[in-house]
Amino acid sequence: MQDLSLQQQVLNLVRAEFQRERASGFATLRRIPSAGVRHFVDYFSALRCEDADLLAEAAAHWGLVTFFPYDALQPPDEVKRAFELYVRAPTDWRRQTEASRPAKSTETRRVVKLAFAQVISPLHTSDRGGLWQYSGLLKARDITINVDYHQKYAQFEYGITHPLQSQEVGKLRVDLNYEGLLGVGRGAWDMVELSHLDQSIALLRDLIIYCHDFLQLLPAPHEGIKST
Repeated sequence: MQDLSLQQQVLNLVRAEFQRERASGFATLRRIPSAGVRHFVDYFSALRCEDADLLAEAAAHWGLVTFFPYDALQPPDEVKRAFELYVRAPTDWRRQTEASRPAKSTETRRVVKLAFAQVISPLHTSDRGGLWQYSGLLKARDITINVDYHQKYAQFEYGITHPLQSQEVGKLRVDLNYEGLLGVGRGAWDMVELSHLDQSIALLRDLIIYCHDFLQLLPAPHEGIKST
């Protein structure tokens, strides 16, 4: 089992992030061009207060999975049930974007590179069969961004590497993105319109900067006491 003290500290940080976004009326999440994220916001907003509180706690625990994908702390049963009800809620949110001209991969990659070059210097890029990696210095700190443009149900999926990821070969490494931090998605965008491409990618850049800053709040892996 991972360090329980470390997990609890990270859970508290993630829980605070969700409550901050919730207090804003989900102002940032509502701007993300993702059908799944919009479904979550609509579903959450229609809940009674006590049910919303349970789903908020479930979201925090899902956010924790970003950092501890194998053995994240489990929530109480009532919190698990709240999440199960959300998953089972009938919806057609997986339908393809209704945009008249969804942005294509080549167009998106061009704008992404331009946006990242505004804040990362020097910007290094590499392509591994649709998985693009962007790295360099952001605010004088190393950053590595992975953007997978080869998705079946999305235009791309994004995330940044972080220090709590396992370094063992073969271990699952879940990148950090804003939706994953809040426990409401995994950074898959499927509603990016060509007419709003610049605005969408500017938002992507800002979310990456936010996540990069959030990493500075994380406790070091060795700060807690190992459980047995």
